[in-house]
Amino acid sequence: MKGSFIKMKKLMALLLAVSALAMSTSAFAYDAFDLNPIGTAVSSDHKGVSRNYTTSSSSGTVTTNGVSTSGLNYGTPVFRATSYGIAYLPTYRAGDSITFALVAKTNGTVTKVNEGDVLTYICSKQDDTTYENTNVQFIDQVTLTPSSSTSYIYNTYKLRDTLEDGRYKLEMRLHDKVNDVVISNTYSFLIGTPSVELMYVNDVTDKTPTVEDKYFLRNGDAYCFGKATITGGANFSQVDTDFGFVFDGVYNDDYIKKTERSGNNLTADADGALQASITNGNNQEIGGQAQYFFRMVIEDVYDYTYGVDLTDEEKAAAYAKLPDVDVYLND
Repeated sequence: MKGSFIKMKKLMALLLAVSALAMSTSAFAYDAFDLNPIGTAVSSDHKGVSRNYTTSSSSGTVTTNGVSTSGLNYGTPVFRATSYGIAYLPTYRAGDSITFALVAKTNGTVTKVNEGDVLTYICSKQDDTTYENTNVQFIDQVTLTPSSSTSYIYNTYKLRDTLEDGRYKLEMRLHDKVNDVVISNTYSFLIGTPSVELMYVNDVTDKTPTVEDKYFLRNGDAYCFGKATITGGANFSQVDTDFGFVFDGVYNDDYIKKTERSGNNLTADADGALQASITNGNNQEIGGQAQYFFRMVIEDVYDYTYGVDLTDEEKAAAYAKLPDVDVYLND
């Protein structure tokens, strides 16, 4: 009888241990996960980083046209739910690599994934309700292995070079195999690919443009003009748009407007370009695209007398002094 009692105590202890283990495992079932774009911008492949990536995650205060607005951070380093506005989204160009880091959480605490957990995701235009070859950007199902050095799970994909600009959704499902729990999230990111073009003074249809076609002479000075355009609802600062002129094929920072940022802060050039692509109410779309016109003035190209027109020979001599000009856009 006593021996049976001891065995029963051992059995009860074992059952209690199993029960405690089950409770412990259940307690650590995931109830959420976050997604972050990561990487370091290096050369043209960008290593998966968002074009508007910043190490600052604070919302801060942003001043637009003299009006301060709390909570806007045009360089947020996290993916957002599809309900968030365009200004908050990580942004890429067609052909970029997109790298995301997923981290599971339990009651707000980071939890490593289990060996054999499954992550399923599909990426498409945000407005898509059906999935076809023409609108699916990428789709994958990955069996996960936890890392010994980090709680994050990383994936990298190259966006198609022919990808249309616009807002995309990334539908994700994480299956906790240990607890047989599935949690789902849908995130958004933005594709906005800028372009630049030289504004010609003369019609260059069916001919090779000359210096005379590229400059406008006035009051002793020469002017050249360019136009930067961005679509998809993005603004210039979101897609790291450096644009300007190159002369005789030589790149020079002095002739380039840059839209780099540091946290919530923009340079003067970046802020100017940003405002050019924002209408009232912080709406980033201007009929689906934003345009920014820019110019360069080369002073004292020729002697000018008020009211006296240049002769053809004087015009030719003035144009001969000018370097060839073209527009610039960073990779």
